[in-house]
Amino acid sequence: MRDGGLEAIFGVRVRELRQARGWSQEELADRLTQQAGLQFHQTQIGKVESGTRPIRLNEAAALALIFNVPLQDLIGSSVAVASPDPLRDQLVEQSLKIRALQDQQKNAELTVDRAMRALAHNRQQVVDAQSRMADLYRKPLAAVDPDAAARKRGQFSVQRHSEGKFSFFLTIDSEMLLVGGSKYSDVASVLLDIAFIRYLSCKGEDRRDDRIGWFGVMQSSQSNGHALVVLGNSGQTVATGPYADRDKVMKDIELLKALAPHVPTHIRQVSGSHDPQWFSVAAYVPENAEYTYEFREVNSRQYEYVRRWKNDERGGVGLAAGGFHTRHQALRQIQKDQEKFPGPVLEISGSDRSILILEAELKNSFEYGYISSPSSSEKPVEIF
Repeated sequence: MRDGGLEAIFGVRVRELRQARGWSQEELADRLTQQAGLQFHQTQIGKVESGTRPIRLNEAAALALIFNVPLQDLIGSSVAVASPDPLRDQLVEQSLKIRALQDQQKNAELTVDRAMRALAHNRQQVVDAQSRMADLYRKPLAAVDPDAAARKRGQFSVQRHSEGKFSFFLTIDSEMLLVGGSKYSDVASVLLDIAFIRYLSCKGEDRRDDRIGWFGVMQSSQSNGHALVVLGNSGQTVATGPYADRDKVMKDIELLKALAPHVPTHIRQVSGSHDPQWFSVAAYVPENAEYTYEFREVNSRQYEYVRRWKNDERGGVGLAAGGFHTRHQALRQIQKDQEKFPGPVLEISGSDRSILILEAELKNSFEYGYISSPSSSEKPVEIF
């Protein structure tokens, strides 16, 4: 028999007898320590069972006593080693490998289990910490605006999603609305948008000198998606969605309007396009406006235009569209706009910045842009 073959057979028998009694390696080590007075550890039992630890006679006798079997049962039916048995050696070796792999698998499963419990505990700690932070933002807006309670402005709360994203809720008259979507990757971004909404909603009649111009602008890239974009003149944005249907968008608009009932509201519906380079803008358009179309070539594959109207304060604001691949596409879209908003078309040269960057700034009015991305079979919805 090969070197170490007897120890391997001995180890296999010890493992079989231990498992037959439902003992763990640690339990067997404890029994050897308590009943036989031998100082054994779980790792030593593992080495004995794997055949990698030489076994002393007194240890073999102690194990036979613990298992209540004859010593001969631990070394096989015969102790004769004069006749080599290669097949038996291979079987023993393969058996040891299988059992070692099974032990590794069990240990790995235990490691994964401990890691999952630790992860769950950590997640709960994060949720608890964020809940405590969210408590600071669940207070009514009356905390910063004495008139908020009378207008039932609402409360904000923050939630963390399982995929690691964040959203925030607005509650008005016991109705909870998901305002921020689940687009935020950290709490700080959520709180920034909450602070922005609270700041704008707290502007009262006594602060009319503060411009509160809101308009929406978005580069449409999703098919059959909807979004509501609110842009303040300070440059901060609050984009909600995506929505599955228009009704949900309009419901959110109504709740957002409740934030500032003292400010005039103008709602415009705008459309996206199946072309991801189509820009759509919503802005307040005064009645009886005089329009001018400014058209230009960005490069050989991109054209854009702005429909402007006269504004005594600013000298002109406008709606912009871009991403047309041919001159014909852009002019055809201008012709469609002219059917509702007649005005001359001026071709202008390039500049150091795109005319899509609007300079519009509105005074004492909110603007909500409902933006949709129709499929390729749908026609863009005209602004109304």
